[in-house]
Amino acid sequence: MTYEEWLSTIEQLNTTNTNQDLLNKLKQEPVNNNLSSMIVPKLVTLINNRFEQSVNKIIKEENPEYIIVAFDKGKTFRHEEYEGYKDGRTETPKELKMQFPVAKQILTAMGIKYYEIEGFEADDIIGTFARYCDEEEDFIGTIISSDKDLLQLISKDVDIKLLKQKDYIRYNEETFKKEWGIDPINIIDLKALMGDASDNIPGVKE
Repeated sequence: MTYEEWLSTIEQLNTTNTNQDLLNKLKQEPVNNNLSSMIVPKLVTLINNRFEQSVNKIIKEENPEYIIVAFDKGKTFRHEEYEGYKDGRTETPKELKMQFPVAKQILTAMGIKYYEIEGFEADDIIGTFARYCDEEEDFIGTIISSDKDLLQLISKDVDIKLLKQKDYIRYNEETFKKEWGIDPINIIDLKALMGDASDNIPGVKE
């Protein structure tokens, strides 16, 4: 595949498919080393354009007074507590890693604060802000994520917009309990019993 053909394919994927489709296409059609240095920056630009569009869409739909974005940063205290934590996960693709610095630059340019804290996951940061909303009368919060672990943070002052592949589900305390049959905080117990293969947590054996 020539460089020109790659650019044409990338442009088409950017307008018609998801970022994951684009990364899958990369794996299926590897290019030689001479082309890869030219193509990867192009990919990063296109994917981060989509990131900016997503942020703008959230702002338009939610109209927040304040907004923060949380990122993971390296290993956490959980790795120290449990040596096998997240073992078995495939390494983050190089193309995806290259996106993060640019995404952070985009957020800074947009005036949006982002947090990444050594030793903690993005979930911990989100949980901290959710608790702040619970404790401060002047604030309510909406979590926007595809991570079901965060459902435990739903409260009278915090709801969640759980992103799906093509849509989303909005949960508050009432709608969550109606669908799941448990209180949001009991997600902790449910996950402990069931385990979590993505984090290499075995759960309780029958």
